[in-house]
Amino acid sequence: LRSSLIRAVRYCTTIEDFNQERIYLEMTCLANGYSVEFVQKHIEHFFIFFNATLLQQWSLDQHSYEKFRHRLFNFMSEQRQFLQKKQD
Repeated sequence: LRSSLIRAVRYCTTIEDFNQERIYLEMTCLANGYSVEFVQKHIEHFFIFFNATLLQQWSLDQHSYEKFRHRLFNFMSEQRQFLQKKQD
């Protein structure tokens, strides 16, 4: 679920698109037998990990969402750099 949410943030440029994708991901998990608690827990962990608890409350505006996307892209870049250094 976390990787799907990351992908959603990467590809969804508006908060509305992201929320639609998040709802779709939640429904897909529920339709495949995952419990509501499991889905809520993993979504909560995603937002906490990326320091985006406002987004979790669904009250984020477009400007805040863009800042969140920027943080996520920076995190991904840092992860790639770390892995490259580790391989060297």
